[in-house]
Amino acid sequence: MNKHILWIILAFKVMEMPAQDMENYYQYTLDWTNINNAYVGVNQSVDWLLMSRSQYYRIPDSPKNILGLLQMGISDKLGLGLKVINDTRGVFGVTRFDGIYSQRFDLTNDSYLRFGISFGVLNSGLNPSRVSNAQALIDTNDPALSSSYYNYTRFTSGFGTVARIKGLELGISAPHLVISDNWRRPFLFVTASYEYAIPESPITLAPSLVVQHRPESYHVLDGFINIRWKQFVRVIGGYTTDNRLKLGLGLSYENFSVSYLNDNPIGARTIASNNSNEVLLTIRFNRRSREIPIMKSEVQKLIDETALLLAGDYDKDYLRKRIIEMNKQVDKLISKNSKATAKEVEKELNELEEQLELIIEKYNLSNE
Repeated sequence: MNKHILWIILAFKVMEMPAQDMENYYQYTLDWTNINNAYVGVNQSVDWLLMSRSQYYRIPDSPKNILGLLQMGISDKLGLGLKVINDTRGVFGVTRFDGIYSQRFDLTNDSYLRFGISFGVLNSGLNPSRVSNAQALIDTNDPALSSSYYNYTRFTSGFGTVARIKGLELGISAPHLVISDNWRRPFLFVTASYEYAIPESPITLAPSLVVQHRPESYHVLDGFINIRWKQFVRVIGGYTTDNRLKLGLGLSYENFSVSYLNDNPIGARTIASNNSNEVLLTIRFNRRSREIPIMKSEVQKLIDETALLLAGDYDKDYLRKRIIEMNKQVDKLISKNSKATAKEVEKELNELEEQLELIIEKYNLSNE
């Protein structure tokens, strides 16, 4: 049988099984923003993400998925995003445009809830011209090829939520909860991850689990681990219950990072051409670290008091006592510090340190 005809048959079969189609449409191992809207804006920065996935690389017109996402943290609680997905499989193509909104609700200093929702449009089309010698193989004027069953534009919406408690993150999401005029039981993702920093080591471990709930097909459990060395290198390894191994590598430098993942079937599913390749490129234009309001107010209070001390002529014993108290307060603030501490707060701490040094020098307290 001509390989192009075989591919057309396979492509039609794929379109008849949309739940299985989601397996590739929502690439996520390198970054979870694609499957959960709540992650949009979580880094308090302006980021541009480009993700690409290709499968069955030796088959003509094999599935290819490209995602572009521009996201930004409007504040430490609000995030906005614009996402475009283009997915092609033989003669079929799907393009989706989404606007995304997310919001964070603090529970304690190191735990919070985030919610995200998306609204957009999905355009699906069939293009027989993608097949070589299409005129000779099929009747391109066949009304079935231009019917609304394969060619349509629909409204779509999805949601996601994430709970973070210290280093533990739990999430649930339905990226396509609603597709107008084509209701089906939603495809769900349930995620869990835990970040553990090895004491006195630059290495951080982040084991993760993803459950793909496919109501019209078999469900999949995906387990993998991210191993990070500082913020520069990460190694990914994992296994899914549909017999696939995942191996990946990521490199980061300042505001630029790139990651690669190979997803390879094993066992009975092993076919030379049946592996997938994913690439993630991230560019950070402007980083805004998460601000800790309580910490900021305490630091500002210390700075104001220190400024008054510099301007006055106080007793040395009082100054010595006050400096000891302030040092204790600074130590307390530092103990509350985390990776999420705002750069603005760090700057204020540096200013406070400089002012304390001036007091010590001015009143000759260093040797007393």
